[in-house]
Amino acid sequence: MIVITFIFAYLISGPFVYGDSGLELKIKTPIFHGPQMIYKKGANSLLMKDEQGRPFRAILKADSRFNLRSSTPKDNVTFYLYTRQYNTEVQVFTNDTEGLKYTSFNTEDPTIILVHGFINSVHSNSVQLIRQAYLSAGNFNVIGVDWSTLAQGPWYNHAAKYTYGVGLQVAEFIDFLVSRNVNLKNIHLIGHSLGAHVSGVAAKNIKSGKLSRLTGLDPALPLFDEEHMSKRIDSSDADMVDCIHTCGGYLGFYTPICSHDFYPNGGSLSQPGCFWDIFGDCSHGRSYEYYAESIFDVFLSDKCTDITEVGNGKCANGTGVMGHHSTGT
Repeated sequence: MIVITFIFAYLISGPFVYGDSGLELKIKTPIFHGPQMIYKKGANSLLMKDEQGRPFRAILKADSRFNLRSSTPKDNVTFYLYTRQYNTEVQVFTNDTEGLKYTSFNTEDPTIILVHGFINSVHSNSVQLIRQAYLSAGNFNVIGVDWSTLAQGPWYNHAAKYTYGVGLQVAEFIDFLVSRNVNLKNIHLIGHSLGAHVSGVAAKNIKSGKLSRLTGLDPALPLFDEEHMSKRIDSSDADMVDCIHTCGGYLGFYTPICSHDFYPNGGSLSQPGCFWDIFGDCSHGRSYEYYAESIFDVFLSDKCTDITEVGNGKCANGTGVMGHHSTGT
């Protein structure tokens, strides 16, 4: 478990932006700010690391001879249930009322839906760290959304295009849960990187009402910086849309796009403990690590009136809370 102590900041005119005035990680690896990697619009590729730590070039623009993979979201999105009573993954299906009835899903417990990002799966840390934290903390229905077949590298451009279709599948699943007497206000949707945009699309397309809360963990920037809001996460997707920015300007958005935007350690690379983070993967992953830790701790934040206050540490407009305990005030 990563132990962190800090005070944040956030914007109060329009969306709330939370910047940092001294986040620290109690680990021995030093903070080292290497070359500031910046995402350049129109780039053909982007340097990244896979889950095994191997560098590769993620393709942003493909030769016209290479068509989109023939897979379809409907056949490649899988939902897995985890509960405290039965902490082994159980596959659940949209519109399978009988199947859901014979699981440990409890309609009275809060439901957390977790969506991974590029080159990840439901077994990646972006899902499993948060799943483990919630089930250690109390009784929750945790749903892991697996779309790994569509999120494979190196074709980032393909995965980005699939986020819309995957989001529609998640929306349909949420409507199914509501039809089985799950209170929509008791559902919290959380997505990391491309998963944040999947979650945004899902929230926009729920037919049974408006989602109470949506959390974006370092929402992916490449190919989404000029994307229409209908195809990415934005501040209107739920009653409260909170985002944690940790690799802003490279792998994640730096611009505030949610109703409450948090910027630990300035919101960009390198985050504490990320030594020579030239690929950004360590800082990008800090967003879900911070969120998982926030389930056990309350992380106070300073309010900022605009994004410039985040960088200069002059946020002094009240306080808020980052992560699980955030209330939107």
